[in-house]
Parts: sequence; C-alpha cells; structure tokens
Amino acid sequence: THSELVVLWEKLFPDIEFKPHPSLSGLLRYDRHENGDRLTLHYCFERWSKIYSQSATPETGEDTVLERLNAQLAKFFDTSPFLWQANKDVEDDFFEDAKRLPHVPHGLDDPDYMKVHNVALLSAVNRETPAFKFLGLLGLDDSTITATLAYQNEYQAMMRCSLRDPAATHPVNVVVMTQGSAEWIAERFPDCTIKAFDSGLSGPRRRGGRHIETPKKTRAEIQKAYRDRQKLAAGTQDSPPAV
Repeated sequence: THSELVVLWEKLFPDIEFKPHPSLSGLLRYDRHENGDRLTLHYCFERWSKIYSQSATPETGEDTVLERLNAQLAKFFDTSPFLWQANKDVEDDFFEDAKRLPHVPHGLDDPDYMKVHNVALLSAVNRETPAFKFLGLLGLDDSTITATLAYQNEYQAMMRCSLRDPAATHPVNVVVMTQGSAEWIAERFPDCTIKAFDSGLSGPRRRGGRHIETPKKTRAEIQKAYRDRQKLAAGTQDSPPAV
C-alpha cells in the first residue's frame, strides 16, 4: 500500500480499489513485520544529497563527507560483517570486507545477504525538481514523494539482511542517512529503536543556505588520495596487497 504505483494510482484514479490476491497473498512469507524488537535504526542527518556527500568536510577540507562516514561506519561496525549501498559512482572497494548491495535490490533472496545483521545505506536517491513539482501537483506531499522513492529503496535494501528471516533472533543495526527515513521505516517495525548516529558532521544546510563547496578534484582522485593517506598512516604505503 505504500508502493509508488499504489500511491500514484490512488491519486490519479479516485475510484480504484486494491485488494489482496486470493491465492498469491497466501504464498507470502509474511505480510507484516513482527521482529521490530531486533532492529535498531541509526540516522545521521536531517537531509542527505549527493552534492553534500561529495563535499569537503569543514573539519579538514581534505576528505569528503562520504569518506568521513566511511571511517566512522568502519569503526562503528568494527569487525562485524555488514551490507552497504551507495550511489553507482562510489567504487566497489569503498569498504573493505563488506558486501555491496545492488543499486536496485528489490526481491533479492540471497542466503549470503541473509546471514548479515548490519547494514549501512549511503545512497542519495532524490527526485529531480520538475518531477518533485509534478507529483506535488497530483496532491502528494513532500514526505510521501520522498517515501515512494528514497525510503522505499532503503527499506528494500535493508530487507536483504537477516531481518528477511522471521525465525532469526540476532539484533540488527541499520544506518540510514536521514531522520525521516528512520522514522518512516520504524513505522513498519513496531518496537524497533531509533538512535542518532554520531558522525561528527553537521549535515547539509537547510534550504536557502549554500552547500559546502564541492572539491574540484574528481571523485576517483579524492578516493585515491584518501586511501593513500590511510596507508601512509598505517605504514603500509609500499606494502604488497594482501592475498
């Protein structure tokens, strides 16, 4: 009922009625989440965008916001395995020893994903301004417009982990970028917990303000420089790659 198709069609066709399929509905593994007590949602900011993620942090002006989050999340999860998702321009080796989720994760039932209890969702999935305005003209409010794309994508991504298994009992930690996302997902998981994630960053400025200026280096150059600094700090700049 919260999918994009249902939300849009109910606005476009006021007389439409959606009903559970008489046979297919019975094949569902579940139709509601009753394992919310396992889930803790951690949110980072009020808003999130690709521009902000690629901007230089005000603390150093060297690493980007996304790179700062990389270090914070690696520390937060420590040695525990985790799944992660980010925009397509982020390199696959952005996190070491973590499984990357596809950009469109809907419907995947991968046993390897289901063994993992931690998820980090860094994708910035926002509609273009004309599309946002058009959907507003159809009668959708800002929160609903965001939910049908960004929040739904994050919900689908996190549901690849062990939360997919109703018989699992291990605690699950999911890090999302915005408070709105955490609150929307929490509505689907009664008894879950929401916490603020201490990223050490202030987040994007509110509408009307300016984003921190994006570095002029390319994304690949920024990531390479960051990894080089990490290797230098660890004294492994000239070490051969691990097997």
